[in-house]
Amino acid sequence: MGRIYVYIAGPYSQGDVIENVRWAIDMAEILTDHGLVPFVPHLTALWAFRYAHEIHFWYDYDLSWLIHCDCLLRLPGESEGADAEVEFAKAHGMLVFNHVDDCLKWAQNQSKKRENCEWKYDEDMSAWETDCGQAWCLSNDGTLEENGVRFCHYCGRPIMAVAADVPEVEEDEDSAEA
Repeated sequence: MGRIYVYIAGPYSQGDVIENVRWAIDMAEILTDHGLVPFVPHLTALWAFRYAHEIHFWYDYDLSWLIHCDCLLRLPGESEGADAEVEFAKAHGMLVFNHVDDCLKWAQNQSKKRENCEWKYDEDMSAWETDCGQAWCLSNDGTLEENGVRFCHYCGRPIMAVAADVPEVEEDEDSAEA
């Protein structure tokens, strides 16, 4: 299964901070039990206890992580920060879930689609385009197999090439004589 990254958004400073952190960790544990990779911004609490920063430092920090996640799980409770994270996620085309069960159902469906990373060769770019949204150029001539490329360097899934391998390079007269 490909890795699915879930950002956990929820109350932090409204109410009991320690209880809010515990609740986020409990949700993270459920997600990891199902093979997902949660990001818990609440865990910066220890950092915040040691080093004071303005609230916007933390908002910027959290959004820097959120952009790399596949979806967001919104925990119940009032939170301006979590509401802003939800809006950010939606603005960037991410799914937002309000219940962990809905997130798990979606992730299970996604994992079936993510068993392999499809690589398609783009002759114009002389590069392989991946279904995880990246591109890769081989530094040597030859096929993916000849170059020992079996796993996607970006998502870690096994590669499934869905196009013909790199077209053969025509040799010029000088290289043919060597």
